[in-house]
Amino acid sequence: MAHKLWADAGRPSSGDLFQLKKNAKYKCKLAIRDAANQFEAQFDDELLSSYMRKDFGRFWKTWKNKVNKRKPNTTCINGFADDSHIANSFAAHFSQCNSVGNTDMAIMSDCKSDCTPI
Repeated sequence: MAHKLWADAGRPSSGDLFQLKKNAKYKCKLAIRDAANQFEAQFDDELLSSYMRKDFGRFWKTWKNKVNKRKPNTTCINGFADDSHIANSFAAHFSQCNSVGNTDMAIMSDCKSDCTPI
C-alpha cells in the first residue's frame, strides 16, 4: 500500500511519502527475517526436546527435515518444461540418431560383405 502511494506520487526521493515507503519496506523485511528465525528456532526446540526425551526416531526425522532441503524438480529441456513436450523433443532427437545409426550399420554390413577373409 505504501509502495503504491509512493509510486503514484511520482516516486519522490525525499519527503513524507518516501519515509512512509522506506519504513514499510523496513518493517516488511524485518517481519520476513523474524518469521524465518522463528521457523528455524522451532526446529531447534524440537530437536532439543526430542533429544532430551531420548526419542531418537523423532530426533532424526526432524534432523532430516531440517538438513535435507528438497529442491523442486523443475526441468527445462530445449526450452520445454511440460513433460509431453520434453518427451516429444527426446523422441525427435533420438529418431534422428537412430536413422544415422541405421545408416552406419548398413555401411558396416556392406563393408563386411565386400571384405574377403585373408
